[in-house]
Amino acid sequence: VACWLDVSAMPAIVVPAGIVLFVNVCVTAAAIYIAHKAGIRRNISSKSRILGTMRNTILLSLLLGLTWITALIPTSTIQQYITVILNASTGVYILAYSVITNRQVRGEVRERVSGRVSEMVSTFASTAEQSQGSESNKWYKKQKNILRRARPESS
Repeated sequence: VACWLDVSAMPAIVVPAGIVLFVNVCVTAAAIYIAHKAGIRRNISSKSRILGTMRNTILLSLLLGLTWITALIPTSTIQQYITVILNASTGVYILAYSVITNRQVRGEVRERVSGRVSEMVSTFASTAEQSQGSESNKWYKKQKNILRRARPESS
């Protein structure tokens, strides 16, 4: 039994990679078509529609197929290891696509994180008040001022 990363076992990765790439190209083409038609129905300007379609195409390419291109034509064991690393990092691409590039989700994450920080500071403050430690009270007041300045004013 040979490891699939061995050069003699390369067909074991080339065939599945080719199938995955074909299916991913079909899914990407369908997604581009649907997104383009949806932009027309929502009366989005041509420039915005094209930019949105390009952005989504690039991100979908990273998610669905770019990592498999390195596996399609294997030339060495090192290239196969690169394929494994790229495919293992698909979760990072999903994070970038669904969280980092989405303004609404970023805002929600920012709100939740700032809420957790406020909760931690409040917990620390109540502990500091109970212990009546002057150094911890100074630290708490300093942190509270920093949070006030960092938090944007809500309307």
